[in-house]
Amino acid sequence: WQWVFLGSGMPAILLAFVALGFLPSSPAKAKILTDKERFLLAAAHARRPFEADDHGNPLSVLWDARVLGFGGIYVLYVVAFYGATYWLPTVVQEFGVSPTLNGVLNMIPWGIGIVGLLLIPRILVNDRLILSVTAAITGLGALCFLTGVLVQDAPLRFVALAIGGPCIAVLNPCFWIFPSRMFAGARAAASIAAINSIGNFGGFLAQNLAPWVEQLTGTVVGPMLVPAFCLAVLSALTLIGLMLSPRPV
Repeated sequence: WQWVFLGSGMPAILLAFVALGFLPSSPAKAKILTDKERFLLAAAHARRPFEADDHGNPLSVLWDARVLGFGGIYVLYVVAFYGATYWLPTVVQEFGVSPTLNGVLNMIPWGIGIVGLLLIPRILVNDRLILSVTAAITGLGALCFLTGVLVQDAPLRFVALAIGGPCIAVLNPCFWIFPSRMFAGARAAASIAAINSIGNFGGFLAQNLAPWVEQLTGTVVGPMLVPAFCLAVLSALTLIGLMLSPRPV
């Protein structure tokens, strides 16, 4: 089993050198952008307020209410994501399929998620639209995972879970756009790192919640209630944010 960690960790380490070599240091140096896009990004960065404590104690982000709030939201996202990815193969295995077919079937939700990640961010042109899309996606995902638990027909159950999975995958860009806007300069790096660290505690929670919920419900599909619950809470929080956000003039 140690090879799993080596296989997962080595590409990430190697990718760090690729990122250092190829990622531009500013929008002005980004070759993938047009001149108009570079101008718009530069103007957006110039409008961001400068924080007086930008180069202060980086540990101060740990008691910043905004960081803690984003971290809590990210915990829900990570629990939903890992709860689904860890346990979905176990659910599919109960269909009586071979290990090879199990792997193929488990590629389907995340393949759909890739398509969603290519298409959905293109339409996120303002904050209210981002919140509206997020509320719809999380609501749909919660409904799909709940349906996957309640229905008995195996094909229908898989279809529900195959739609619910991508609903989690496409949330990442919807979430990270807000922390990247709220913090500036060196403080942004510390804040985003702290949010990510807090949120990744959800990975520990997910792998322990799933077997506990299975024992509690007495069914192998019961752990799908975990992503259903997390997405339902995220949908409710997003709707509250949508109601509080100013309407465009």
